[in-house]
Amino acid sequence: MTNDGQKQLEAAHGVVRTTLALALAQRDHAAALEAAKRAFGGASGRTSPAADPRHPKPRGKRL
Repeated sequence: MTNDGQKQLEAAHGVVRTTLALALAQRDHAAALEAAKRAFGGASGRTSPAADPRHPKPRGKRL
């Protein structure tokens, strides 16, 4: 990665962290979730814990 590419990556990471912190401070959970997805691999296609194979999907009715 070039030096410019590294700087761009660091800048983008800082923007996502700031967005996440502001959203949490304002209790805007939807925005915080979106920021967290961008920061921690939301582009991988996993949109919820149920999409993670480590979390079994619920079966049957919940009481």
